[in-house]
Amino acid sequence: MIRILSALCGALLILLGVQTWRIDRLKAEPVKADLHTAQHVIVRSAKADTITQATGERSSAAVTQIRYVTRTQIEKVPVYVTAETDRRYPLPWGAVRLYDASVLGLDPSALPNPAGEPDDAPSTVAASAFATVATGNNGQCLEDRQRLIDLQQWVRDEAALWNASVSPATK
Repeated sequence: MIRILSALCGALLILLGVQTWRIDRLKAEPVKADLHTAQHVIVRSAKADTITQATGERSSAAVTQIRYVTRTQIEKVPVYVTAETDRRYPLPWGAVRLYDASVLGLDPSALPNPAGEPDDAPSTVAASAFATVATGNNGQCLEDRQRLIDLQQWVRDEAALWNASVSPATK
């Protein structure tokens, strides 16, 4: 009888050990999945940081080049629009108002006529001053355009990284 009880106790201990092992294994699976997910996020974040840094460096270099070209163009205004040109060909007030309206995004007729002159009357704005301002504004627009292009490329690169790195469990 003692042998039978010992055998039953032994079998019970074995069954209890197997059951404990199975429970521990089931508890470990979510932890393993969480660990895998965390590793996946760390790798993806590192790749995303690389994309962001490369995009920033590319964008900065392009904007620096645009600024250099813009400064060079502004420095050449006196070569292309001389003082003699300023004297001989004054900008009409209509052109000044039109440009001001375009900068503000307004209809030119919405702007007041501060000089009280007709549109075809010569203004006090020199053509060289206009060329300088317009060149600077165009340079700024080119910088903004470049930043937008770089931002759009960054979004495409990040989306491609995300789509390529989505784990099979989340698909």
